[in-house]
Amino acid sequence: FVIFQNNLFRTLILRVHYMQIIDSSRLQNENPKSFLASLKFTDRWLEGKITNFEYLMCLNILSGRSFNDSSQYPIFPWILSDYDSKILNLNKHSTFRDLSKPMGAINQERLNELLEKWNKIKENETNSYLYENCYSNLFIVYYYLIRLEPFTTQQIELNSGKFDDSSIVFKSIKEAYQNATSLPNDFRELIPEFFYFPDFLKNINKFDLGKNEDDTDVNDVILPPWANNSPIEFIYLHRKALESDFVSSHLNEWIDLIWGFKQDGDEAVKAHNVFRPEFYETIWKRPNINEKGIKAVQSNAGQIPLKLFETKHPEKKVRIRTFYHKSS
Repeated sequence: FVIFQNNLFRTLILRVHYMQIIDSSRLQNENPKSFLASLKFTDRWLEGKITNFEYLMCLNILSGRSFNDSSQYPIFPWILSDYDSKILNLNKHSTFRDLSKPMGAINQERLNELLEKWNKIKENETNSYLYENCYSNLFIVYYYLIRLEPFTTQQIELNSGKFDDSSIVFKSIKEAYQNATSLPNDFRELIPEFFYFPDFLKNINKFDLGKNEDDTDVNDVILPPWANNSPIEFIYLHRKALESDFVSSHLNEWIDLIWGFKQDGDEAVKAHNVFRPEFYETIWKRPNINEKGIKAVQSNAGQIPLKLFETKHPEKKVRIRTFYHKSS
């Protein structure tokens, strides 16, 4: 994983492309939007030839997200709102998060407070915004993966040689969702591990993560009742929910917010999806910018992924089926 200064990579990639020892079919040096269209990823998803998980990974990689860079880690959505039931019912709309809204707009009371603050700022500032923090940044990645190396060490180094206070350590799925839908500056989405990797939910390395309010040790992540205290069952059911008919038929709405026509401009304003201007790729096109300051903001507070769609993303048509999970 190599980071080049300025635009040196544009010169280098062209030269690599013509090296005889390199398999040029493995290089992608065209515009991501054109590349996405040429490979017909969207058509393949609409036809059911690739899963929701695979399609989201395609969009992440093509928009510049990478497992090698925690400040640009792949983004996945919160898809459920039910973290209390003993039985997960994927046939109830209330089980799911509203994918047409950004996390900051899920809670109407919080949104009203943010809008009131934004309207006051807009009177005096042209570069005003609704959300101070991005839905993905390195702090969010370290928060979720605190129990796994190398993220444990990276978080400790970032936090002056110690763990975060136990009050803000990732302790519970339900608590994390409540925070992301209620706290003034928490709008985080998820990472791919929530759908395939149960190990990050267990404190297998026995790190000292502090104490809970009842003076017990912070240990494994507390799971919803429907997961039966099993990280494997949580991942299985969470992935089942991701591939459910409800999510399949509404995933296009979330894609519009993250990679599509509601990412910026007037449509973003209508959708309450406006973040700090430094988070967007378009910030580099502005005159007289503070390059060092922008890089610092993007490295820590987050970056909006590259925009891949200029118009409304097509909806996947599904045949509604019923699925119930009965706890054992």
